Amino acid sequence: MTRQKRLGLALILIAALGLIAYAVLSSTVHQITEPVISTGGDTLSSPSYNLLASVGQTGTDTLAGASYVLNTGLFYFRHVAPVGTVGDSLVIVGDAHLVGTGGGFVTLVLDVKDSSNGGLTPNAAVTFTVEYEGSQVATDSATSDTAGRISKSVSLSSGDGAYVITAERSAARAVFVVMMDKRRVPAHPTETPKSKWVMIAPFRKPDTSLTGLNQLSYGGTPISYSYDPTLASAHATFNRYKSVGNQPESTHVSANGTFSQYESGRAYWFRSSGATSVGLAGSPSAVTGAFSVRLDSGANMIGNPFTHFIDWLDDVAVDTNLNGPPGPITLRALTPAQMAATIDTRLQWRSQTAEQYVNPFAASETAVQLKPWVGFWVKANASCSIVYYPTKRLPQTMPVKQQSPVYTPPFEGGAGGGSVSNWRLRLMAYSDVPEIRDEYAFLGVAPAASDGEDANDLWKAPGMMGDMQVWVGEARSTPSPLVGEGGGGGKYYAASIASPVKTATAWPVVVTSPAGVKSATLKWDAAGLPDGYEAYLIGGPAGPVNMRQSSSLVLESAITLTVVVGTPEYLTAYLAAPLSKENTFVYPNPGPDPAGAMTFKYSLQSAADVTLKIFDVAGRLVKELAAPGAAGPNTLTWDTTNKHGQKLGSGVYVYILQSGGNKIVDKMAIVR
Repeated sequence: MTRQKRLGLALILIAALGLIAYAVLSSTVHQITEPVISTGGDTLSSPSYNLLASVGQTGTDTLAGASYVLNTGLFYFRHVAPVGTVGDSLVIVGDAHLVGTGGGFVTLVLDVKDSSNGGLTPNAAVTFTVEYEGSQVATDSATSDTAGRISKSVSLSSGDGAYVITAERSAARAVFVVMMDKRRVPAHPTETPKSKWVMIAPFRKPDTSLTGLNQLSYGGTPISYSYDPTLASAHATFNRYKSVGNQPESTHVSANGTFSQYESGRAYWFRSSGATSVGLAGSPSAVTGAFSVRLDSGANMIGNPFTHFIDWLDDVAVDTNLNGPPGPITLRALTPAQMAATIDTRLQWRSQTAEQYVNPFAASETAVQLKPWVGFWVKANASCSIVYYPTKRLPQTMPVKQQSPVYTPPFEGGAGGGSVSNWRLRLMAYSDVPEIRDEYAFLGVAPAASDGEDANDLWKAPGMMGDMQVWVGEARSTPSPLVGEGGGGGKYYAASIASPVKTATAWPVVVTSPAGVKSATLKWDAAGLPDGYEAYLIGGPAGPVNMRQSSSLVLESAITLTVVVGTPEYLTAYLAAPLSKENTFVYPNPGPDPAGAMTFKYSLQSAADVTLKIFDVAGRLVKELAAPGAAGPNTLTWDTTNKHGQKLGSGVYVYILQSGGNKIVDKMAIVR
């Protein structure tokens, strides 16, 4: 190639480079990556250029703030970042999980970008939708600046709850969650000016230099309790609750003792003399890493220690070794055997709206999340520790935002579809005070269930003073003196699920209510009962009630009843009058049997104590027995001895079998 041709090609190349340089330099976006002397380009002296990276320096910087000076007349390489035009991606700048103050504002920052090249999109309109506690309260919009960024100020004026703010542009979405630094304690609807009972859980570590109520900020005169499952027995008034040490109202100081510190990871009852919001006083500190809380065997009040939502099954683990390895296992990874030995993962919590406990049993929620500031009940089957992990989660459903999922009946897809091997009957109790009620008690059957306690039964969370509760006992069980103990040794549950009914099965039901409640109405939903089965409520003031034909019954404020379910031919013994002649007899008669005993068979409409007295023909009492009787058929065995343990001789004897106000008198004979 000749020199002239080479020179011509060089000139063409220079011209092409010049055109490219001109196109680059004429861009409205002026960004510099690194100053390099004599690398081509154009002289730079404008202080408005944006330095993205400089020699010995990283990050975004302006020319004026750089650690060196660009000299006029020298050549620098200038990089032009792509400019977005579509804006189909919204990128949150900073944290999507924020903490705000009621009545204040929060600033949300995000970039509008093109997903294809990462270019920032200026002048892009974005819509903001604000939800408070699951309900939409506001919409607004904003436009990105020349750098493609939006800084949007949002009002937090709806209350001290959870705000979910969604930014949208076409199909692009970005979600922010803002938790308030306080939890609202709403007014009581009838006991004006008092507030409702609220289960609170500190979402930061309370200031340990303070004690008791001084760790909290609130209005009015407060009452606060913690629950201690280690107490040997429940106090008649205070159950197993301890009051806070500096509680101002002496009548509410618990006979069980006091506590002096509020702790993260745990929950407490709180109520005030008026509607208020409760927060943390002093200098609380954030919980940022894994956080462990010890649980004692029994019911425990717990809460999320973080300022953001977490998943219950995936972000909480249980550690059965309190002194070291093997280490925690996430709740979702627990086997049924491990759950039986450690913790029941089915939470229960308080709905502020319904003023009662809610549980996920037969509910529409398939995953439970822990909302900051909200208290929960969990049952530890043995002493263990739970570990909270700070994975930041977005609330998935409206019930989670409100922390109050609702029951789904079987005919709407809930658990128990009305088959012979799998059905549910729901019980609901209401008082003359609208907010005092319990709508979440169940009995039923499941294919793998047993008539005793197993994983199919759901424990009952302890009530707070002022609660009405419905307790369902073990199938075919007798009343327990521990009713009201929150699923303890009394074998009473929120849901009692038995093996499929083959003949007839009875469940004891106890309705408890606070002092001052004049009446209680028990209602039920029997739509899930299978065809061919009948259900009766026995023990009420009007005798047996067919639960298919009626849907409610007015009761005394506290009463023990029996629900019996079965095929009609097997319900006769339950529906007969207590100790009726046709259902009460002794066999063999004459006796005794080869084992030297005689057996008395009788039927009751509801569980009750029974006494048996045996007299000789002269009218002398020779033996007396007592036993608890269950609803339906029962037996009581007598070894044919007298009260001194001596075998009675042959002859005719008179027996009186008595329960409540009913009794039967008959004769029997002993032949030896």
